[in-house]
Amino acid sequence: MTLEPVEKGGTHFYGTRSGLLIALNALNGDVKWMYKTGVALLNTVAPIDSRRVVVSNVDGEVMLVEAED
Repeated sequence: MTLEPVEKGGTHFYGTRSGLLIALNALNGDVKWMYKTGVALLNTVAPIDSRRVVVSNVDGEVMLVEAED
């Protein structure tokens, strides 16, 4: 199941209940990056920019996920 997607700066961000965070190019749908948190995500993701996103998980933790080059 996917959380509510969020768009920021030409990137669509999706979080899943299985703990996957996905960033897609808003124009063509290409995957920019993916990250497996290992824990189910809750609520909507909160992007800071196209490379950094704040998410919360079912363990009550708040995480900053930053894409690598």
